[in-house]
Amino acid sequence: MITCDFEVFDRLTLFPGYPACWKVEILRSYGEGATEQRKAAQKALVFACAVCKAQMPDPKTYKQHFENKHPKNPIPKELEDVV
Repeated sequence: MITCDFEVFDRLTLFPGYPACWKVEILRSYGEGATEQRKAAQKALVFACAVCKAQMPDPKTYKQHFENKHPKNPIPKELEDVV
């Protein structure tokens, strides 16, 4: 027999036929996957704009951002040689 000490949510009606504790575990597992995905996406953003602090994944995107959003500012030295 399965025992469960989880709090029961109103959203549990999304999974008819499952015991309440399984439903809570299913809902929590969806949330955990999204959290891991957000953490991985955040790690991929390694470049930060010197002016507005926006984050970009690569130098090419950073250069495009800088040219479009900050045309009056001089391009940083690390972006001068990026194609």
